[in-house]
Parts: sequence; C-alpha cells; structure tokens
Amino acid sequence: MSQTKLITFSKQELRYNTRYLRDVILPQVIQGGFNYLSGHSINRLSEFLQKLEVSKVTVHMLSYSRIHNALEEICNSHRHWSLEIVKNAQHILSEWEENLGPLSLIQSNLWEPGGRMEGCCKTSTEKYDGANAEKEEGQLARHRSSSRWIVKSADPTNAYVFGHNGFQVGQWWIKQAAAFRDGIIDNSTNDITHDSINAYAIVLKGTLNEIDDKGGGTIYYHSSNKTKGVFRVMHNLVNRRSVRILRTSKLGSKFAPACGVRYDGLYRISGHSVKLRCHENQDEDNMEYVFELKREPGQPSMKEAMRHPMSDELDDWKEYQAINAKGKGWVCSLAK
Repeated sequence: MSQTKLITFSKQELRYNTRYLRDVILPQVIQGGFNYLSGHSINRLSEFLQKLEVSKVTVHMLSYSRIHNALEEICNSHRHWSLEIVKNAQHILSEWEENLGPLSLIQSNLWEPGGRMEGCCKTSTEKYDGANAEKEEGQLARHRSSSRWIVKSADPTNAYVFGHNGFQVGQWWIKQAAAFRDGIIDNSTNDITHDSINAYAIVLKGTLNEIDDKGGGTIYYHSSNKTKGVFRVMHNLVNRRSVRILRTSKLGSKFAPACGVRYDGLYRISGHSVKLRCHENQDEDNMEYVFELKREPGQPSMKEAMRHPMSDELDDWKEYQAINAKGKGWVCSLAK
C-alpha cells in the first residue's frame, strides 16, 4: 500500500496563499457567491487545499502565515462556498487541532526575532507632582506620566538615502518605531527625516490637505518654522530630489491606512507657499509652510499600496492592541 507523499510549504508560501484567499478570493465569494469565481481560481483553490491536507505545518508556520484564519473564515461563511471546499477546510483544521493543539491559542510573536515589533519598546515614566498633590486625606498624590520609544540597534543614518532605499511601496508597520528600526525613517516620533542638508522622508499623520485626483498623486503638506527639518524640505525643492512618503492611520485622508504606518512611494516637491499664522494667546507668531508634492511616475500605484494592511497585518495589529490594552510586555515602566 503506497504512502501519501507529504507536501512541504515554506512559511512565505503559506502567507502568500493566505493573502490570496483572504484578500482576493474571499471578498469575491462574499460579494457574488462561489460561482462568481473563474474556473482558474476554483481549480487553484482546490489544488491548494488538496496539497494542504497532506502538508506538514508547525505552530510557527501558522503563526507567521495565519493560514488557519483563512480556513476558519471559509468555514464561517460556508453558505457562500461549495460543500467540497468547506469540507476540505474543516478537515484540515480538525487535523491541525488534533496534532498541534487549540488553534485559537496561536499568536504572532510580535517581539520575538523577526516579529513586527522586534527591538521596539515603549517606556513609561511617572513623576510625583508635588505642586498638584491632593490635599484631602486618603487621596493619592497626583503623578505626571510621559512615554517614549526605545528602538534597539536603530541607526538614523540608514535613512539618509534618496529613493526607495530598498523598501517596497505598500510596506507596512504597526508603529512608526518599527519603521525607524528598519531604516526607512530616522526617528520614531517626528515628521521629517533629514540630515544637515537634505530631507529624505516625511511621515504624514496630522491635519493635511490632499487633492483627490483619483490616485493620491498630489499632497499639500503643512508645517511650521518650528517643524524639525522643514528647511531641508525646501532644499529638496531646489535640488529636485524626491522624498519617501509614509501615511499613518491618524492622517485625515481617504488614502490613509486603516491602521499602522504604510510606505506610499516617492513624491517630488513641486512648489511651496509661506504665510504668517497669528495666535492671540502666544508671544510669537509662526510661519506656516505649505509644500505641494507630486507622486513620481513609474512606481506601483496607490491602489496597489492601499491593499495594505492586508488580513494578516490586521491580525497582528489587533493582537498588538489587545496586548497594549492589557499593559503586558510591551511597556518598560520606569518610575522616578
């Protein structure tokens, strides 16, 4: 009797197929039903599930790829799929549960080597505020708290490179600190990445005017004379150098990612204007700088970039938020 030959998938192959299932196939099926799929897509899916049934996977591979989440989503939306596809998915999940334990306990190792938050730690510092201490008996004294990111082994000079600097349009991070760690920007909090001469990247995360030209191709970036690096951006206008643009979920734009930070490609500074901002309650006035940035041609479209965060990236974001809410592990508390 011949034995079934085991199929070997790499964790990268599993992640690729997971994204295909969750971000391409599943939305089509939910929208139009299983028969909405092309014959090629159905054959590709059936062949993949057949191979998955006889493949050997580990908890680490599932944690990295989230393929079990894709199969669970097929089972949860079973009314939209063919009976054969659903039975295959259920059988695979049952086998994995028996061999690997409860799949619901599988988590992404965000701070482990290779994890999305590796080397990134947020410190929380509390200081006793004697001036505002409560006077009533039994009340605790007030404390002032502040926090900052510590990024292990990050080198700001890695970001002082023009162009994509080895990064892919659409690349995504949970927090700006992780983007700093990888070298696309030179800090974990400020907007502008710059050296003493040029600007190399801008993180968009606040009030911003963007022209809707059906492609995210024109940006009006607002800053003040107090913004670190603003005059380096002006120098880029003179030397015609592009900057890398990253958008955050805090940005007031329809092109912002649903969560986290995303690299959206190269933009060239095409013009700027300056105006005086007067503040009644401040001793000094600020100069407001408005830069017009045009997206460079010949790179992946904004439509492609906006596919991120993908389903597995959203999984990691939700897990990060859950850990954040519980205050576990990710915060290094320093009391003073």
